[in-house]
Amino acid sequence: MPIAQAALNELLRTTTQLRRVAGAGRYGDAKDVPFVKVRGSGENSLGGFADARYVVSGTMGPDARGILAVPLMSGGSGGDFTVLIYAADGSGRLRYAGKVDWGAGHIGVTLSYASIVVTEPIYAANDPNCCPSAYLVELYQIRKGRLVRVGSANVPKPR
Repeated sequence: MPIAQAALNELLRTTTQLRRVAGAGRYGDAKDVPFVKVRGSGENSLGGFADARYVVSGTMGPDARGILAVPLMSGGSGGDFTVLIYAADGSGRLRYAGKVDWGAGHIGVTLSYASIVVTEPIYAANDPNCCPSAYLVELYQIRKGRLVRVGSANVPKPR
């Protein structure tokens, strides 16, 4: 279920947990990409550009619930620091379920049949951005319309 930029912008505009910091503009070579922040996350918290080209979408669970993971692109070398998660309700309408933040950036998300899988780098003191020493892998599910963490593990970098 890919989403067009205009439809994503409307979804973000109607999400009360978000606040738009800047109107839609250019992000890279894409047009009409808004910069958003999550309400209550503090004035200096990270936000990002919500570019529909990088949204991860699919279905999850026996009821094939529609899921949309919207990375907020920082525009800098840290990549994504926040991912917004939307889940379809009983009528198929996408509703905001929650967010995952990672202060170290480079957050990644995939969808599986049973879980939303979020991968976050863990950097040692001298690790460059490209090469973290380990990863935190977290598993999330949607329960009663909310994003809930159901497990996590630290995974060392493959050698």
